Amino acid sequence: MKKSVFILALLSVITLMSACKKEPSITQGVYGTVIERYGDWMPGANADHGERPIACDVYVYEYTMLSDFGGGISVNYPIDAMPKPFVAKTTSNAKGFYEINLAPGTYSIFLLYNGKLTDGGGLDGYGGINPITINSDEKIERQLVLDHAVY
Repeated sequence: MKKSVFILALLSVITLMSACKKEPSITQGVYGTVIERYGDWMPGANADHGERPIACDVYVYEYTMLSDFGGGISVNYPIDAMPKPFVAKTTSNAKGFYEINLAPGTYSIFLLYNGKLTDGGGLDGYGGINPITINSDEKIERQLVLDHAVY
């Protein structure tokens, strides 16, 4: 009896989780969730920390490298000094979900926070800022992170 109740509860949770996941309406491009990471993530820390989905502006530019900004490593880039052409913009909803139609190509994805662009995901091995390559008829899921955590 306990086993069948457990299995029924587990199936209910799985069904609810799959019902909550939003499927993208785009046919080609990038979609996913924007999350904010916060708090003290140091080992042994007892401080509050976690992740939560947030509404945030998501910007896409042509593939952008650190060298385009003079080569210095940063996580915040001035929006008015972006050296590469703007491609697209959207805003994630309250659950963090976003989607952007993109033509095939390689792009850099940024989050707008306090008037500056932040990379939301890091660098590639060539100095490219949060790159993504879209092929024809391809939808890529990408989680973007607004990182306020301490490590």
